[in-house]
Amino acid sequence: SKEISKDISCITTMFETNIINLYFVYNQTILRTLLKNKFNVSKNFNVGLPVDMKSSISKKILNNYRGEILYASTNLYCGNRGIPSRSGASDFDKATFELDLINSIFKKIPKKVHFKPYFSKRYTGQNIELEAVKKSKNIKLIKDEIDLRYLLRYYKIIITSRATSTIGWCLLSKKPLIYIETIDNRLNKESYNAFKKNLFFFDIKDKYWKRDLKNLLSKPILEIENIWKSNAIQRKNFVKRFFGDITSNAEYKCAKILFEKIN
Repeated sequence: SKEISKDISCITTMFETNIINLYFVYNQTILRTLLKNKFNVSKNFNVGLPVDMKSSISKKILNNYRGEILYASTNLYCGNRGIPSRSGASDFDKATFELDLINSIFKKIPKKVHFKPYFSKRYTGQNIELEAVKKSKNIKLIKDEIDLRYLLRYYKIIITSRATSTIGWCLLSKKPLIYIETIDNRLNKESYNAFKKNLFFFDIKDKYWKRDLKNLLSKPILEIENIWKSNAIQRKNFVKRFFGDITSNAEYKCAKILFEKIN
């Protein structure tokens, strides 16, 4: 995600704004990032969040996709299809992180975890971390390719990692969000400090991150929710800064800009 990723400078030559006339964004932070890009040719407008993001879209799903904890994995192997300059950690390191999270934390907490993989086939054969999930008694694999936004409202605690757009969907669900900073696709300095103040934040470079995360997940759900709510006022500014203004009528603003350009 352009506004929060530390590695985004690797692909500035591939920004959409390098080849189009108009571009609409959710927040001021990403607008600033685009304007700093020397390849930018587009006129960029901050219009705020669209309705589907700020209302956390839902639809009827099967009852087995409900629970206390949802882990939204952002693990995407490079394989032979990734962007070499942006692949981050090796595929081996990515798999190691997912397996460590499963075996050292999820398996050892007194709660059921639903594991939602990032569906994208990069290798033939079985996915190593999903095989580990299938063998775990307290981890349930979400096998159907259902968009994350349709699942979020059915869980009480959300866990995700890496500086991707997935964070926005998770945060705007208004559920307590646990963010894990991995060794690939890390946050830039500005967003790192802000995330640490506003989310349940764990960095795998910290010595005791696994112990601390396990301790948090072992707490009663109600206690975790109360801790989350205690920082709600400060978090509003954080959401607006990095993800967008929830009070803005983005669709109207986009239509108005386009109408003025046409006429």
